[in-house]
Amino acid sequence: MHFQNQAVALLIVVVLICLQGCSPDSHLSDTNLNFEELQHRANTGDNNALFDLGERYANGHGVARDNVLAYMWYGLAAELSTTEERYQAQRMQLTLDREMFRHQIAEAERLATLWKQQWR
Repeated sequence: MHFQNQAVALLIVVVLICLQGCSPDSHLSDTNLNFEELQHRANTGDNNALFDLGERYANGHGVARDNVLAYMWYGLAAELSTTEERYQAQRMQLTLDREMFRHQIAEAERLATLWKQQWR
């Protein structure tokens, strides 16, 4: 019986660790940057800044929560990043997708196109 309780406790710990690693907040964003600095970095080609802007808009950290802008920044991060960063940005977009209407997604894609025309 004692062994069974230890096994259950170990399983719970492993599940909690996995869930923490899969949470949207598991991305290490640079919280020392203010919004303007982060946006400037994104505009100068810092792909991590693109993802961080998506995080800020998705969670309302330092800005008003805005799913359209979060979706836009995550989409740009997915398009311009490589491998793991791309996967994580796409996963975050899919999470937002469930909360959004089609016209909001279309607006996010339109804004991303305008951003690329201006900054890339």
